[in-house]
Amino acid sequence: MERIGKKILQVMCECGVIIKDGYNQEGDFTFVSAFSVVTKVREAFIKNGIIPEPELFLEHFEKITNKSGDQAFLAVVKSKIRLIDTDSGESIATEGFGSAIAASDKVVMMAETAAVKYAYLHGLGIPTKDDPERSNQSESFFQQKQKANQSNKNNMEVVKKYSYDKAVCCDCGTVVSDKVRKYSVEKYGSVFCMKCQAYHTQAV
Repeated sequence: MERIGKKILQVMCECGVIIKDGYNQEGDFTFVSAFSVVTKVREAFIKNGIIPEPELFLEHFEKITNKSGDQAFLAVVKSKIRLIDTDSGESIATEGFGSAIAASDKVVMMAETAAVKYAYLHGLGIPTKDDPERSNQSESFFQQKQKANQSNKNNMEVVKKYSYDKAVCCDCGTVVSDKVRKYSVEKYGSVFCMKCQAYHTQAV
């Protein structure tokens, strides 16, 4: 594992810190997008001769219906990505969980994207931070973000009315109570256990 280990270390160095480029208006926090993470990691993989071989597993899928009859879906996906060294054939794996809530059938794909993002962020130890040029953003900037995410806002307004039989943390897969799930969705826009909520609060 010596060769792949050295290459992974080089990938970590080249990825550095990724600037948060997304904004969640429901939870009022910034986050790094999957596009930014995958793009950064892909460049480092190509440079160092590493091929990612992903496996995706649907851990939880639930249809949610409110009193008015409106429907949405909750999906939780686990990703296992094997990183293969093209020179030595050595490999190492990293895992991540991702969840998504949406009224469309694309909810599983959204959860898969999140799962891949977290597998790279956690497995490669990639830190994220706010863009210093956006630290004092005017209200107009966030209004633009809100317009860009209007469809997500509409979905979340509906989701708040739903009740769940059970839910799991999108980061670690731990089953959470309905009370914890409701609080997490309202504050963070996703499902996190208490421990992972503390992590995301510090990261904001």
